[in-house]
Amino acid sequence: MRLSVSAAISNGRVFRRLGLGPESRLVRHERIEASWALVDEMRGYAEKLIDYRKLGDTNERAMRMADFWLTEKDLIPKLFQVLAPRFQDQNGGYTRMLRIPNSREQDRAKMAVIEYKGKCLPPLPLPPRDSNLTLLNQLLQGLQQDLHQNQKLPP
Repeated sequence: MRLSVSAAISNGRVFRRLGLGPESRLVRHERIEASWALVDEMRGYAEKLIDYRKLGDTNERAMRMADFWLTEKDLIPKLFQVLAPRFQDQNGGYTRMLRIPNSREQDRAKMAVIEYKGKCLPPLPLPPRDSNLTLLNQLLQGLQQDLHQNQKLPP
């Protein structure tokens, strides 16, 4: 059996397979925490879901898309009745992604939070950035220590 060149060379997947159902969780909780890859992939689907929702609950295409993407069918009314008025005047940018620190030390995957804008939940606190750990500040601190040591030595 001969293999063709295209079958022998693998250039990776065109899209990421990250499991099913996160769109339902996002509609239910309006904020979820996951890996950066999952959140990045889910953002496009969440935005398309809102765009189709703008067509209205009487539109057959919008109902088919909501039925397909939302695995929990009790969330379809929430999509059309709760999220519909919130994004009525917007033409995109319905979600917000924020990077968060990794809570598990053994897994070094980048973590993120995705949420719908305009929700009633309190905003996420952004982690304070330690500017003392940057390369430039470390070099400046080393220079200051060297200058103090040179000034203390008698000539």
